[in-house]
Amino acid sequence: EKEAADAYAKAERVEKTFSDIEGRHATEKEKLSDEVEKLKKAREDDVAAAKKECDAAIAKVKEEHAGEM
Repeated sequence: EKEAADAYAKAERVEKTFSDIEGRHATEKEKLSDEVEKLKKAREDDVAAAKKECDAAIAKVKEEHAGEM
């Protein structure tokens, strides 16, 4: 009977440990997903800003050289 009780206690500890690990995993996964989304948004914003800057430079060059064409 002691062996059965020990095995049951060990199984409960394993189950609790697994549950704790699973909870930490879910938390970390959510944090990382949020961070990835922030990075994607930042990249999109940087691309939009670079495109706007490039378009402005092209417009300026076209304006400066409009009389040459």
